[in-house]
Amino acid sequence: MADSVIGVLQAASPDKKLDTTALTVGANTVERERVNVSGAAATELADVKGATPASTLFGLVVRPLPMASTTAGACAQTSIGTTSSSALASNASRVRFRTENTGLTVIYLGFGQTPTVTAYHMALAPCSNSANDGTGGTTEWDDNWKGAVNAISSAAGGTLVTTELT
Repeated sequence: MADSVIGVLQAASPDKKLDTTALTVGANTVERERVNVSGAAATELADVKGATPASTLFGLVVRPLPMASTTAGACAQTSIGTTSSSALASNASRVRFRTENTGLTVIYLGFGQTPTVTAYHMALAPCSNSANDGTGGTTEWDDNWKGAVNAISSAAGGTLVTTELT
């Protein structure tokens, strides 16, 4: 690929130039326009990187998207009491997980931490009419969180269904 420019006609002013790269597509040599993501300052140009840029540089980190999952954990309902307990163990192979409150109490979640009913990361609303009616609060996370998820219920008898895809 060779660097190049193409001119853009401007009425009543000098022509502007666009930064391009020449490459072959099929049997044709074409010009592909380069686009920069930038900040306000002249030096704030973001490079596309396959790794985290140095702390003094700006960058966009790109990575392959995880493959679709073909494995789900077993179907199970977990009892959640008034003492924090594990709802989901940490798993480096996790692709996604979904948690649904299937009971009549509020379920409080802590991501890698021990939640209480007043200090937590997320609260899942109880079912509206009856347990397991499908109206309880839910949360779904992609591969951004691979750590443990802990839960505590606002009262005795809380229940939670968690599905983990790997």
